[in-house]
Amino acid sequence: MKRVGIFDNDLLVVDRHVTPRTGCIIVGKYNGERICKIFDQQNKQLMSSDENLQTIPIHDYDDFTVEGVVIRSLRQHQHIKGIVAPSFEYSHLRGGLDDLLLGHPSATWFGIARGDSMQDEGIFNGDVIIVDRKTLAQQGSVIVGQFNGEFVCKIFDKKRRLLLSSNERYPAIPIRDFDTFSVEGVVTSSVRFHFKSSLLSTWPCTH
Repeated sequence: MKRVGIFDNDLLVVDRHVTPRTGCIIVGKYNGERICKIFDQQNKQLMSSDENLQTIPIHDYDDFTVEGVVIRSLRQHQHIKGIVAPSFEYSHLRGGLDDLLLGHPSATWFGIARGDSMQDEGIFNGDVIIVDRKTLAQQGSVIVGQFNGEFVCKIFDKKRRLLLSSNERYPAIPIRDFDTFSVEGVVTSSVRFHFKSSLLSTWPCTH
């Protein structure tokens, strides 16, 4: 489901009280198997964002249940000590999402990603990025920095002093001696909204 911003080992936030509609990403069971698919209610089928995978028709005789609608997906870009995603399929959060996202609350800030240069890292246009000022940038860390007066979100090649995009269409940016550059923080996680958010005033469903 990479084309809709869901990667392996991402944490899915699933709302059981949302009525699934066409275009929503749902989790459920189909003939005994756990699934995460795009729901086409009108045509009674389940779709994948991967064009190489076949659409799955939902017949009257199929054992199909929707267990919830994916409203957000959380992707971890930097391991923070003490922050561990659940290793089991379903979990009710005992605390808030802050416990999963904020390693250092007083040193953390949020931003909105723009553009598609980091989409292969799982950061899409409009995603919320969580930036930790206290975490030290290592080789290969995803960082937010200021480069010649502009904010950038890139992979930091510390050894070669390069700013890299995960999208191969974008060339590497060298950090030269005369450039103004500073690391403003390490991107520890990103949040993708798959369902309407009153905070961002976006879409009812997207894919």
